[in-house]
Amino acid sequence: MSTSRTRACYRSESVFVGDYRCDGCDSAPGAEETSRGLDVVFPRSGVFLLHFGSRTHVADANTVLFFNRHEPYRVTHPAPGGDTCTVLSLHPACVADLVSEFDPAVAERPERPFSFATGPAETESFVAQRRLLSVLRPGGGMDALAIEEAVFELVGRVVAGGFLARGRRSERSRPDTRKAHRRLARNARAVLHARLRERVTLDGVARELHTSPYHFHRVFRREVGMPVHRYLTRLRLRAAVDELAESSVDLTALALSLGFSSHSHFTGAFRREFGVSPSAFRRMVRSERAQMSKKLEVSQVVAS
Repeated sequence: MSTSRTRACYRSESVFVGDYRCDGCDSAPGAEETSRGLDVVFPRSGVFLLHFGSRTHVADANTVLFFNRHEPYRVTHPAPGGDTCTVLSLHPACVADLVSEFDPAVAERPERPFSFATGPAETESFVAQRRLLSVLRPGGGMDALAIEEAVFELVGRVVAGGFLARGRRSERSRPDTRKAHRRLARNARAVLHARLRERVTLDGVARELHTSPYHFHRVFRREVGMPVHRYLTRLRLRAAVDELAESSVDLTALALSLGFSSHSHFTGAFRREFGVSPSAFRRMVRSERAQMSKKLEVSQVVAS
């Protein structure tokens, strides 16, 4: 009899990420199982057969699996060694928004939004899920907003891949929809400015904008040209530049006041954005200020 377990790596109102491991010793179909959520699963190692009634699918590292909630299935392991998988689960409203881009009829079957069980695991997506799992270990360094956007981006990509593999493309937006999207992005930017020094989550901002977290993430990226996390981080770093140039505030206090989780988190983000550390930037500004002051003093002496 096979034994399995799922380790929760991240959980929020809209997103769950888990690391699934099974010893896989059953060569015949195991007991009937059901998914507790709307799961997108990346097999990372091993191979197994997934039986949905009379339909059987091969699952390995070249495949992404899609599970509807409470949908019964059985598993067979044709080879020893078990399997490991990354499990990504989204809130039903997020999945409905995501799938509706390709299949508007999803509104008629909210309990079964996934109309297919497998899709291709393209290289970019496979690497992205493995990197996500790695950074979710202690000390990984990603904040909640970045994690949730990474999950939405990844799930959106593989769902699109599943539809494209079946010859389906996203529906074109109507003019009134595009206008609504521009308004949503405009309102979102105002909210992010107002929450600059607070802990921000996709769930929280989406509630304030009366939309789903996935819809907010997708529209913002499309209209603004970057993810919410990157936009907010850039706002915070530009605010930090002003404070570093004009005050002697402690760097840890500055980092925490601008929503960064730690001094090191702030320093890493600042260096990636501007090419220097916050302390080096402060020294540079002070040095330039001192040089300008000396030049001004010299010019005043000469003039007198």
